[in-house]
Amino acid sequence: MINVFIACGAGASSTFLAMKLRSLSQSQALNLNFFPAAITSVQAKENDLVLVASHISQDVNVAALSKAGVPVIFLPERVNGGFKAEEALELIVGYLNRQKN
Repeated sequence: MINVFIACGAGASSTFLAMKLRSLSQSQALNLNFFPAAITSVQAKENDLVLVASHISQDVNVAALSKAGVPVIFLPERVNGGFKAEEALELIVGYLNRQKN
């Protein structure tokens, strides 16, 4: 099971995205856990994955996660709240497939 943290500024929009991603990943039988969080509260480890909302991509906490070896995926602006969750899932699956090879 892979933990995927969805980081935004305060944790609200990430909650909507997490709900949509849970539904999508279950329908595809993907082994993923989703955790919405404000960027300041993300407690990810190297084997976790962090999705970062576009409006906080330059936050110092994002840089700290990357420096600690935590994989970070930057979401495009159009992925916001529950909108375009399919694109977010494609980014996750693409990343995981690249790690297998």
